[in-house]
Amino acid sequence: MNELRMKVLVSRPRLKPAPAPVELRRPDFCWTRAGEILAPPDIPCADADTCGCGWSFAGVSSAKAASWGVVEMRRVFQVVSEVESGKHLAGWAIVDGFLDHIMAGISDICRRIQPLPLGTIVGIWAFTPECFSLYPRHPR
Repeated sequence: MNELRMKVLVSRPRLKPAPAPVELRRPDFCWTRAGEILAPPDIPCADADTCGCGWSFAGVSSAKAASWGVVEMRRVFQVVSEVESGKHLAGWAIVDGFLDHIMAGISDICRRIQPLPLGTIVGIWAFTPECFSLYPRHPR
């Protein structure tokens, strides 16, 4: 059976990237669990420039942040299941339209990372929740 697959960013805390560009002047961190699918930043808190949620991905299972992810291939069914059962956005899964909203963000990342080879480490440079860019990072 041929199952639909998509490229996604996945948390790999043990795979450390090279330092971020100097312009970011921000530390790297990865508080998500290994193997967790990452979504784009959604609603940064009031202290986004201090805590880091304004320049990080959000783990859909843990609702924790990571400033880098790794390009991997996943079955679409697996991605949807992880989002449906996750704690992304502190358990907002009960909010009407939650699944579509998070899947749209993951699909946006999928489109952006399509040309990158599997295993590429990707960082994020967020300006606002609606405007962010991704950039390839090399491993340490």
